[in-house]
Amino acid sequence: MEIELGETFIWNNQKLEVAEVEDFNMACRGCYFFEHEIPCFGNGLDCTDDARRDHTNVIFKNSTKE
Repeated sequence: MEIELGETFIWNNQKLEVAEVEDFNMACRGCYFFEHEIPCFGNGLDCTDDARRDHTNVIFKNSTKE
């Protein structure tokens, strides 16, 4: 199931938020998985525009939302 832009979710005890890519020259910059050197392919979290229904490149960031 695709997690919508702006939604938060728990992944391995980390509260993450789906956010739009911040730097299109380095699309993975700021992504929790990239920053922690965790392979993101095959984890069920689609982040590329061609894999998502909303056709938006996203990253997964630490969330501070309540």
